[in-house]
Amino acid sequence: MEIIDSALGGGFGTVLTPVFLLLGFELILIVPMILITEIFTGLIGGHFHNGFGHVDKNVIKWLVPMAALGSIVAVIVSINIPKVALNIYIGILIILLGVWMLIRYVRSRKNKVKLEVKKKNWKLPIIGGIIGFNKAASGGGFGPIATAGISWAGYDSKKSVGSTTLAEGIVCVVGLATYIIMKGLPVINWSIAIPLWVGAVIATYPAALIVKKMNTKVLGIVVALVVTVLGAAMLLKLIL
Repeated sequence: MEIIDSALGGGFGTVLTPVFLLLGFELILIVPMILITEIFTGLIGGHFHNGFGHVDKNVIKWLVPMAALGSIVAVIVSINIPKVALNIYIGILIILLGVWMLIRYVRSRKNKVKLEVKKKNWKLPIIGGIIGFNKAASGGGFGPIATAGISWAGYDSKKSVGSTTLAEGIVCVVGLATYIIMKGLPVINWSIAIPLWVGAVIATYPAALIVKKMNTKVLGIVVALVVTVLGAAMLLKLIL
């Protein structure tokens, strides 16, 4: 899951949360475990992505503050949020962003999509608030929306993936700290958490290398397809 998450900009928590729910774990146990794991993977993976030139400082500057605020709000109000409604909202939003990305990259005729000259940083705080809220409330819904949203703001797919990875690690620190302040130290199933962390951390470098080697247009199409499938999977899970 970390290979997919770091290479394509999302999917770790979005997929693992429903998987753990199906295994019988409660959300109050799942979310802290995912937040802790993605603190390590986000910061380490972000370091590798930055080394390959995949992190844009402007994205971090405009995205992270509102994402952190969103995560704080989510923890405070999470008790009163209907989880089904939240998942429906995330699923629909992910599908719409994924389809938009797919159309955009398929129509592009060149390896590099020429959008960097039209960067719209005002969009990033809006995206940040949404993804920070999603992450702290449900454990997922950060990466797919952030990757698509950063791309929507005018950054190419490699910058979208790398910046999302680093931003997620930073926001997870804030989310976990707020969680501890509001609800106390979370109960962690260490027999699952430790193997999860180890496997995820090991995967961060090869994932960043995959992004380095991939064609920008191809990566954009792959990201769009993965984002769309994740959104559809969430909605199908609720229906079935």
